[in-house]
Amino acid sequence: MPYFQDNLYLLMIMSGIFGVLRLLGGIGILRDRLWGLAVTAVMCGVALALVIFLLPAGIFDGLLSGGALVLIAFAWFGSRSLSGEWASEQ
Repeated sequence: MPYFQDNLYLLMIMSGIFGVLRLLGGIGILRDRLWGLAVTAVMCGVALALVIFLLPAGIFDGLLSGGALVLIAFAWFGSRSLSGEWASEQ
């Protein structure tokens, strides 16, 4: 993969930035802060969008980011239904 070899240092820097942002988002979630949820959800979305461009190396990252996003959504919304809140208003 010549593209990865030519841009290895740039990929290492970007991976470091992604890692720090994910760590900060995780710390925010552990401290029960809404900004931690937002940072983590955005980072999961960005990682899923970038999987297309880094297919060989990003498949595992896509699986982990997708799983994390599903778990975060499940924890945030729980078992509430779409029609549950709307039905009580009408």
